[in-house]
Amino acid sequence: MKKDTMPIVLLRWITIIAIASIFYTTFLKGQTYTVGDTVNNFGADICDNGEGYWDYNTDGLHNITWMNLFTSW
Repeated sequence: MKKDTMPIVLLRWITIIAIASIFYTTFLKGQTYTVGDTVNNFGADICDNGEGYWDYNTDGLHNITWMNLFTSW
């Protein structure tokens, strides 16, 4: 491959990646809640290594609940 064509190939790859990123992010959706919406009771273990159970009706009712969910697949 010549040195002259390298920037053109790189520009094409960047363009393809940008278009693919825009295309795939249009399918992302999340749950949004507004004032007055209700959430059913949910809960989980506080930590796999610790003790305790967090329950929305007990610990989170009438509070703002921020949840960060991570996986280790």
